[in-house]
Amino acid sequence: MAAGPPGIGRSIIALNRRNTGRRWPKTLCRHALRQHFPRPIYNQRWRIENGFSQHKRRLGSALTARGHQAQRRELVLRVLTRNLMILRGWSGRFQQSRRHCQAAGRKKLPVPCPG
Repeated sequence: MAAGPPGIGRSIIALNRRNTGRRWPKTLCRHALRQHFPRPIYNQRWRIENGFSQHKRRLGSALTARGHQAQRRELVLRVLTRNLMILRGWSGRFQQSRRHCQAAGRKKLPVPCPG
């Protein structure tokens, strides 16, 4: 198996077979990886992508903080907010965009607007 420096996860580079018809890779590491590849873990990427998409739709994609530490704090608070929204089953809309809030205000939708 491919192992990198401590603290760095593994990376998997696709094998270009070039129509050689070979079923198994030549190298020992790739052979072992093919035999012991954790398919259940890598087959769930769509779930995390869906979570990121929901987070950005509901809370917006822009951070307001400028400094590194402030951005980290804001991210932690946003994740906590999203988790609480999921636990509460809140189906309302919340975005940072004022344009969205103004459009929703004209339609008389119950949308909380920041600021």
